[in-house]
Amino acid sequence: MKKLLMLLFYSSFLFAQNFDEFLQQTLNNGVYLKSLQLDVDKSIIKGDILQRYENPTLELEYSKFSPDVGVKQNAKRVSISQSIRLWGVREDREDLAKILIQNEKLNLSLQKANYIYQLSSKFISYSKAKELFLLSKKELKISKKIYQISNERYKLGNISYDKLLEAKIDYESKKVSVKLQELNFKERYFELLGLASIRKKVKLNHNYNFKLNPNISLNNNFDLKLIEGVKKSALKELQLNSHKIQNIELKAELEKESEQDITRVGLAFPLAIFNSKKEERELAKIKAIKAKLTYSLYSKKIEFQIQKLKTKLKFLKQAIKEVKKSIRKEKKLFQIFEDGYKIAKINLIELQKIEQRYIKTQKTLIELKSKLNQSIITLNLIAGEHL
Repeated sequence: MKKLLMLLFYSSFLFAQNFDEFLQQTLNNGVYLKSLQLDVDKSIIKGDILQRYENPTLELEYSKFSPDVGVKQNAKRVSISQSIRLWGVREDREDLAKILIQNEKLNLSLQKANYIYQLSSKFISYSKAKELFLLSKKELKISKKIYQISNERYKLGNISYDKLLEAKIDYESKKVSVKLQELNFKERYFELLGLASIRKKVKLNHNYNFKLNPNISLNNNFDLKLIEGVKKSALKELQLNSHKIQNIELKAELEKESEQDITRVGLAFPLAIFNSKKEERELAKIKAIKAKLTYSLYSKKIEFQIQKLKTKLKFLKQAIKEVKKSIRKEKKLFQIFEDGYKIAKINLIELQKIEQRYIKTQKTLIELKSKLNQSIITLNLIAGEHL
């Protein structure tokens, strides 16, 4: 029976999703990212609008002359006009449209990176809660064993009833602790599914170590790329608005009278007297300068954050090694004290102190692993990981 239960346990473990599989499923089915893609589609349409020509104008005219002397006469006139962009304006508009579309794609990548970061953070929180729940079950098992040993010693008359009662109270309190830890990890689990927009339960393997992107660089940061894109669009707007006159009007006209036909072809030039786009150019300049300053300030902030996180990672990895060594020693010590308690060489208080220290050190390890993973995903966000 025991072998069958173990087989069922490991089978369910093997079929549980790891975080990579869960993430891919979420990205494929996520409504949030699909809605962001619509913003890219919208920017493409806006780019087409930016490059779109105005519609031609058609004029139809019928005239009737009634001279004081002579026969009445009729005249017809047809006129068509089309706005034409001057040389260089069309290219600038095309370039601006491409930059705006690229910026929207960068924004999509940034939002996706932030979403992955949030999802990873929720998973780390869930994983930590699950580890604490499993540790509380382990702690309950140890407490139960101590209570059973205490009960046997009480029956033999080796300990007083108050010591037995103390062991029983400790065991009962551990039962409550397990329930609370179970509630906590289930809350974290449903928060994770809620963010992933998954309505049905998913089997998840909580044991997952995030890997650090080896190519940590400011050049991969999507915030900085987007700031650079804003600067490019501002400079292109400045270049576009440097064309004081962007369009001329091409006109063609045919007029037919009773005795003659008249054809006219001409050009209409707007005069840049009241609207020379001076204000638009000034706004574009300010926008470009602001983007440049923002890039400089934010890049320094990110650079400092990278160094800080790398130092933190180094410390956490070393701390985890030391804590693991302590756990191995404390486990051995606990076993020695447990055996000593069985033969009445160790009292209950001493054994419980060793047990508490052993469990506390394991909790410290869980906390350190959680912080390590959190630091890794933060660095990966800076480097544009998973994209």
